[in-house]
Amino acid sequence: MATKQSKQSTSRSGHRVVGGKLSPGTGFGNGGKSSVGKEPGRSKSLVTRYSGWIAVAAVIIVVGVFVGVYMSKSSNPTATQTTSSDGVVTGNSPLLAPADVVNAVTTIPVSVYNSVGVGSQPPAKAGGKWTGTVTEPFAVLQDQPKIPDGSKKPTFVYYGAEDCPYCALLRWSLVMALSRFGHFSNLHETTSSSTDINPNTPTFTFYHSSYKSPYIDFIPYEYLNRLEQQLQIPSQWVLKLYLKYDGTAVGNPAPTYNIWGSAGVPFVDIDNHYTSAGDPPSFAVAESALTDGGPGRLAIAQAMRDPTGQVGMSFDAGAFLAEANYMSAGICNSDGNKPASVCESQGVLAAKQVLTQQTKIG
Repeated sequence: MATKQSKQSTSRSGHRVVGGKLSPGTGFGNGGKSSVGKEPGRSKSLVTRYSGWIAVAAVIIVVGVFVGVYMSKSSNPTATQTTSSDGVVTGNSPLLAPADVVNAVTTIPVSVYNSVGVGSQPPAKAGGKWTGTVTEPFAVLQDQPKIPDGSKKPTFVYYGAEDCPYCALLRWSLVMALSRFGHFSNLHETTSSSTDINPNTPTFTFYHSSYKSPYIDFIPYEYLNRLEQQLQIPSQWVLKLYLKYDGTAVGNPAPTYNIWGSAGVPFVDIDNHYTSAGDPPSFAVAESALTDGGPGRLAIAQAMRDPTGQVGMSFDAGAFLAEANYMSAGICNSDGNKPASVCESQGVLAAKQVLTQQTKIG
């Protein structure tokens, strides 16, 4: 099985652990809605990732793991609001994403997803292969406990940060995949940190956004804003998922379940059936191609609908579509294969086949 590569060796700042006591925070998502505009009060928390040094701190969890350094507590966290040169408001007030950008990535025809599948060759006239073929997007779990959010529907957890460049890339696929099962409202835009590796990668943010679906609950948290200031504190049960399936309190890969050898955000958990830790292995071309805005948000969004076009090939849009097919397959395998229009589509069936061949863990 291939090893998921960590970007720690190339990042300015590496896997980072910032810590204190894990606290319940604020959970969202019951009834098919995930409201990401509610600020949980600052508590003594937490674990986040991806840069080039490890600041070891303390995380105290229910099972009794204790490690050093205590973090200050404030009931009303704030972040400085500034406007960057491209008009993206940072801090706690991101701008609404333009309607044409959102529409382009949330209404991609099923034929486009089917044309990519899990990253096969594009038409010969486009030249080359999909350079970002997605072969191992998830650890496939078995016999795991139900995610304890009280929902009767499957639960999709995302834990990331606005400053994280790998989260920035993954959010494109997240928005694409989840839009096949429900509807986003008030999606906002941001860019990754201007001072980390692959600076100013354009993306969405789930902060101040909401999602409704009859099939799945989506529960996202953005821990830091793009200025690396605290934004949201995930609920205690989300932190426990992270510690079990992604990374330990001191930034090491979680034993047994983290198959990639590195830990950190973005962390994805689809109903405790599929988990993913850290930067997706498929976005190598996009990491550099979308730095400092790439061809622009609208061009990126439109290229997702035309992955064999010049712009789509320039940042390997097929990799984002393949990742979305895998996410869709994970949801379908968790929600009883609904809706059939998505779950029985050629692209999703191709992703399901790959997932079926992976060794289950648990």
